Amino acid sequence: MPILVFVYFTQFLDKNILSYASIMGFPVTGIHYNDVAQAFYMGFLIWMFPTQYIGQKFPLAKYLGVHIIVWGILVMLHAVCKDFPGFYALRFFLGMLEACVSPTLILIVSMWYKQNERGSRIGWFYAGNLSTSVVGGGVAYGVTFYKGAIAPWKLLYIVLGALAVFNGIIVFMFLPDSPMNARFLSHEEKVAALERVRLDQAGTHNKKIKKDQIIETFKDARTWVMFLIIMCVGVPNGGDSAFSNIITKSFGWTSRQSLLLNMPRTAIGGFAVVAGGWLSDRINDRMTLVLLFTIPSKYCAS
Repeated sequence: MPILVFVYFTQFLDKNILSYASIMGFPVTGIHYNDVAQAFYMGFLIWMFPTQYIGQKFPLAKYLGVHIIVWGILVMLHAVCKDFPGFYALRFFLGMLEACVSPTLILIVSMWYKQNERGSRIGWFYAGNLSTSVVGGGVAYGVTFYKGAIAPWKLLYIVLGALAVFNGIIVFMFLPDSPMNARFLSHEEKVAALERVRLDQAGTHNKKIKKDQIIETFKDARTWVMFLIIMCVGVPNGGDSAFSNIITKSFGWTSRQSLLLNMPRTAIGGFAVVAGGWLSDRINDRMTLVLLFTIPSKYCAS
């Protein structure tokens, strides 16, 4: 679980560097900044389904680790980019590479934990997602005091990109692809790990796509309900991720104050997502909690 939390932390942090850089002298502004922010989601959307298909053909952890290493390199390349087309291309490919993270992590959790244990575990790595604004805002705040030859926003991309490469190496070397090839388990423990999830009929890593399962998924009303919920959450979240610091600064705060002011709300969100995941396992109810947790967001937004 700590490795999974670190992966989700890194993914969201690298996606959000643009928001920090936007008030640290980032060279792309105006409508071009909007396009650069959008490029990530274009790449993510285009590559989301192909990457899941390709990922089934390879060991999961190795596939994920290589993606993290490559996107870490792309993040560092932002520091040498000079114009809009270059930034757009880097953000587009960054979105493509990060598209594999959520489905891969959820699949890994389903290999190791029973159905009534997954909500709290998934909540933990989503807390890693939210904690990025606490850590990332703090790092960006510290970088603004740097007075060397490199622009602060470039230094931020270099430091956080290197962190992603380190994360990818950790995933590649130490995250098992499934319980059956976990080096830290004995043969008896591997069998026990499989038996724990056998009754949930989730399996481990099936490399064959089954047409009847795809049809069943699209015919299930819950699939479309969850699609609508995630889309309604994702639309404001996408704008908030790219423009939150710019909006905060427009209220009259300095760049440094803006970076700090966006930290507390994500700390509260991290606590809420862990608490919600734990509670869903305790009461064995997912959808009621999803709807209840959505109500405060709706009224805060309005």
